[in-house]
Amino acid sequence: MWKQEQFVQELRGLLSIPTEYDPTTVSDSEPYGHAIALGLDYIRVIALRDGFTVREFGGHAIAILYGEGERRVEAVSHLDVVPAGVGWTVPPYEARVVGNRLYARGAQDMKTALWLTYAALRNLRDEGVSYQRQIRIVICADEERTMRDIVRYLDSEGLPDFAFTPDGGFPLCIGEKGDLVLYLDAPVTSRIRRMEGGRAANVVCDECALTLSPADVLTAIAFLQSKGWVYTLESGEEPVIRIHGKAAHASTPYRGDNAALKALALASEAFHEDWARELLAALGDPYGAGLDLAGDYPPMGYASVGLNILTLEAGRFHGETDIRFPAPLTAEGLTEETRRRLPTFAVRNVYAEPVVLHSPENPFVRTLLNNYRAHYPADDSPPYVSGGVTYAKVYAGHCAAYGPARLGDTTP
Repeated sequence: MWKQEQFVQELRGLLSIPTEYDPTTVSDSEPYGHAIALGLDYIRVIALRDGFTVREFGGHAIAILYGEGERRVEAVSHLDVVPAGVGWTVPPYEARVVGNRLYARGAQDMKTALWLTYAALRNLRDEGVSYQRQIRIVICADEERTMRDIVRYLDSEGLPDFAFTPDGGFPLCIGEKGDLVLYLDAPVTSRIRRMEGGRAANVVCDECALTLSPADVLTAIAFLQSKGWVYTLESGEEPVIRIHGKAAHASTPYRGDNAALKALALASEAFHEDWARELLAALGDPYGAGLDLAGDYPPMGYASVGLNILTLEAGRFHGETDIRFPAPLTAEGLTEETRRRLPTFAVRNVYAEPVVLHSPENPFVRTLLNNYRAHYPADDSPPYVSGGVTYAKVYAGHCAAYGPARLGDTTP
């Protein structure tokens, strides 16, 4: 049986590999870069050492097999991580233990959960547990960007009877809203010389920088002060006003404060610019009122609409909008409605993932839920719907997000 010390040592080794996508080291054998290939190889070596059969899928994924038979169930995880960025109090790939906590990029999303599934399989194998179906631990390499890794795996292997991905919360994610990213482009006439805001389409914009002529600065400041909005001014030949907001995941706009919308309001109300007014009318409401969306779509809940990336330079505007949508809404319908509401903009669908919704009567869903209830009988919380994106999107109804967090837990 695996021991805690062994588990922590192996996990720290995995966390110390900076498995970020690196376009500078991409090759045919390492399609997501050298560091991600090292991560896959690290897991492969341990699984082979432990006596498992390992199948490889051209640098896109590996699968660790236990048992025989054509029918299978699997736990699927990813080892790629969002770039670490700056501002860490400990080095992000040192995997340092402080007190009783382990700090590293990927510790939560999602290497710890990945390694728990492997350790559990190893433990079951050591106890001699047998199954009617083959059990697989599937580890893929590009979930944070394109998910073409899992597409390649399923194209090769076909769908399992069922799978779970420990990339959510307990008791079980019964459904995932669809995800749509739209690019918006148009020539515009503006008194704003340059505009730049946002980190990514799926993150509520937390800062937007506006380069203005000196003559327009006082007008802009007076407007921002009248709204009580936080800003900073950088003086110079070309003054820059930075409008501040608060970042949050695009699926939970109520947790953020969108600085891009504040910048558009300034352009619309202080400078009386029609292009900004058009964008705000269509995309200014975070729950889609500007696209004539309802406030609630039972059983999946609300849609969320976020114009989270803005750039304006040399009279050309570009924006990126993230829309999380419940059934019965569709990416196609939302794209067409956005085009109708923004007639002066080119609107392009650049990314779309479908709605996932499982029946609570699905026998695999019932098994997962019953297992959780058996371990936590006091927790009667219902399955939930997520605005996030997991590998369940690609499994065509054959996969649910299940754990590892308990939704009621808090971390100090």
